[in-house]
Amino acid sequence: MPRLDLLQIYLAVLNAVSFAMGAIDGRARAHGRQGGISVWVLVFFSCAGGAAGVLLGSLAFGGRTRKDTVAQRFFAAWSIVLWALLLANVYGWSRFDASRLAESLARDHTWLWLYLAAVNVITCALFLVDKARARSGAWRVRESVLLSFVMLGGSVGALLGMLVAHHKVRKPYFMLGVPLALVLEVAVVAYLMQAGVC
Repeated sequence: MPRLDLLQIYLAVLNAVSFAMGAIDGRARAHGRQGGISVWVLVFFSCAGGAAGVLLGSLAFGGRTRKDTVAQRFFAAWSIVLWALLLANVYGWSRFDASRLAESLARDHTWLWLYLAAVNVITCALFLVDKARARSGAWRVRESVLLSFVMLGGSVGALLGMLVAHHKVRKPYFMLGVPLALVLEVAVVAYLMQAGVC
């Protein structure tokens, strides 16, 4: 059996603790109690490497995504992506190479740019529609839908929709989360391009 290094031990312990916290929080919220763990504590643990534990505990014991859990699950999902890239680089599964990225930029990426353009137009439209519906008191676009489109690559469209319509600008998880998602999306696309995936 291979020996675990310190990073693997750190991540295993952190995810076990994070799973317990996600489960406690999910259980409390599923029963309508406010005794759950602070969303910001869960976000911190997710960013520190315990995202898989937080997300699994929250999903296993908290049930469906609700308005009060959407931000925590959004950050956990992005943290999993970020940590996957970090671990792939640390353990050599796919090391980042700037020269390969420079070579990749010379290739044709029409489909990637078309995809990103489409998802950003849709995301911006969703933010604008949600703002219009909020003003008229009609049905709203769920925050989980808005954040899902941000995660699919629509962070530029989300920022544009937020700024143009002055929508969701008072929600910290949008004001912090969307720009953070943009940075992470650029990193993910750069990593995948240099790896030859797209």
